[in-house]
Amino acid sequence: MASPFLCTIEVRFSDLDLYGHVNNVTEVLKLAKEKIDGPGSAAEMLGINPSTLRSRLDKLGVSYRRRGR
Repeated sequence: MASPFLCTIEVRFSDLDLYGHVNNVTEVLKLAKEKIDGPGSAAEMLGINPSTLRSRLDKLGVSYRRRGR
């Protein structure tokens, strides 16, 4: 029996309509704690290159830069 406390998410950006699912992308960013690149990042969860994710976020108008840097 699966534990109710464990959750696995696997989302592929190719499965997402670029403009129809802005909320899905922002949810993945929240899950990744706004991390774009590296282990546990939104790009890794979506299965795409981090620079591709940044480009798509720019096109969607989604802010992703960390403040204070």
